[in-house]
Amino acid sequence: PGRSTAIHLFEWKWTDIAAECERFLGPYGYAGVQVSPPNEHALIDGRPWWQRYQPVSYK
Repeated sequence: PGRSTAIHLFEWKWTDIAAECERFLGPYGYAGVQVSPPNEHALIDGRPWWQRYQPVSYK
């Protein structure tokens, strides 16, 4: 109730996101978390930020 703040945790590991939610974000009233797309993605030389948005499957 009354929560409206969300945070971006792009490129974080799932276990780290869970820990951060339990340890800090939940207790301090954050409403949501945005994460990197959870699909398998293309691997591009130089690892540009947008490679996460080039899906090759949805495993």
